Amino acid sequence: MEASKVIHAIYTDDDVLMSAVKKVKAEKHHIEEIYTPFPVHGLDKAMGLAPTRIAITAFLYGCVGLTV
Repeated sequence: MEASKVIHAIYTDDDVLMSAVKKVKAEKHHIEEIYTPFPVHGLDKAMGLAPTRIAITAFLYGCVGLTV
Protein backbone atom coordinates (compact mmCIF):
# COMPACT_ATOMS: atom_id res chain seq x y z
CA MET A 1 0.00 0.00 0.00
CA GLU A 2 1.36 3.40 -0.96
CA ALA A 3 1.55 6.03 1.77
CA SER A 4 -0.19 9.29 0.94
CA LYS A 5 1.80 12.46 1.21
CA VAL A 6 0.31 15.74 2.39
CA ILE A 7 1.82 19.13 1.65
CA HIS A 8 0.76 22.32 3.42
CA ALA A 9 1.71 25.67 1.90
CA ILE A 10 1.20 29.30 2.91
CA TYR A 11 1.08 32.05 0.30
CA THR A 12 1.01 35.78 0.99
CA ASP A 13 -0.21 36.83 -2.46
CA ASP A 14 -3.28 35.60 -4.35
CA ASP A 15 -1.48 35.73 -7.71
CA VAL A 16 1.24 33.41 -6.39
CA LEU A 17 -1.49 31.10 -5.02
CA MET A 18 -3.24 30.94 -8.40
CA SER A 19 0.04 30.19 -10.15
CA ALA A 20 0.82 27.40 -7.68
CA VAL A 21 -2.64 25.87 -8.06
CA LYS A 22 -2.31 25.82 -11.84
CA LYS A 23 1.14 24.20 -11.63
CA VAL A 24 -0.03 21.55 -9.15
CA LYS A 25 -3.10 20.70 -11.25
CA ALA A 26 -0.92 20.53 -14.39
CA GLU A 27 1.19 17.90 -12.59
CA LYS A 28 -2.04 15.87 -12.05
CA HIS A 29 -1.91 16.11 -8.24
CA HIS A 30 -5.09 16.29 -6.16
CA ILE A 31 -5.89 19.44 -4.18
CA GLU A 32 -8.21 18.63 -1.30
CA GLU A 33 -8.92 22.10 0.09
CA ILE A 34 -7.76 25.70 -0.07
CA TYR A 35 -8.48 28.17 2.73
CA THR A 36 -8.20 31.91 2.14
CA PRO A 37 -9.18 34.85 4.37
CA PHE A 38 -10.76 36.58 1.36
CA PRO A 39 -12.36 35.42 -1.91
CA VAL A 40 -9.95 34.73 -4.76
CA HIS A 41 -11.58 35.22 -8.15
CA GLY A 42 -11.18 32.20 -10.42
CA LEU A 43 -9.88 29.85 -7.74
CA ASP A 44 -12.79 27.43 -8.13
CA LYS A 45 -12.18 27.12 -11.87
CA ALA A 46 -8.44 26.71 -11.34
CA MET A 47 -9.13 23.87 -8.90
CA GLY A 48 -11.52 22.24 -11.35
CA LEU A 49 -14.60 22.47 -9.12
CA ALA A 50 -18.04 22.10 -10.66
CA PRO A 51 -20.19 25.26 -10.73
CA THR A 52 -22.83 25.58 -8.01
CA ARG A 53 -26.05 27.53 -7.58
CA ILE A 54 -25.23 28.80 -4.10
CA ALA A 55 -25.38 32.48 -5.17
CA ILE A 56 -28.90 32.04 -6.52
CA THR A 57 -30.12 30.17 -3.45
CA ALA A 58 -28.52 32.71 -1.09
CA PHE A 59 -30.36 35.51 -2.92
CA LEU A 60 -33.68 33.64 -2.75
CA TYR A 61 -33.24 32.84 0.95
CA GLY A 62 -32.42 36.49 1.59
CA CYS A 63 -35.62 37.56 -0.17
CA VAL A 64 -37.64 35.06 1.88
CA GLY A 65 -35.98 36.30 5.07
CA LEU A 66 -36.72 39.91 4.16
CA THR A 67 -40.41 39.22 3.53
CA VAL A 68 -40.87 37.12 6.68
